[in-house]
Amino acid sequence: MRDPQASLCLYIAPDTLASHRAIANLHRLCEVLDAPPSIEIVDVIANPAIAEDAGITSAPTLILTWPRPRRRIEGELSDLSLVAARLGLAIRASPALA
Repeated sequence: MRDPQASLCLYIAPDTLASHRAIANLHRLCEVLDAPPSIEIVDVIANPAIAEDAGITSAPTLILTWPRPRRRIEGELSDLSLVAARLGLAIRASPALA
């Protein structure tokens, strides 16, 4: 397995549909990235101090923690191409896209 190209942290409110969708979409994103990122998922209800320190005002929120600069996306992460582009992550070439 290659070294992670990035570190991502997803802040969720565990019992919401949007957070469940964001988790599923994050896993889908990881499957198509050139190099898999390291992922941390933080429950903002169980860990409010961590969320506050990160400046989280809504959930779900995905933060690129490495490499710098930090980048943030709020929502369900449904458009994988847009999420990857906004985070500066490379998507693997697909035969369907060739």
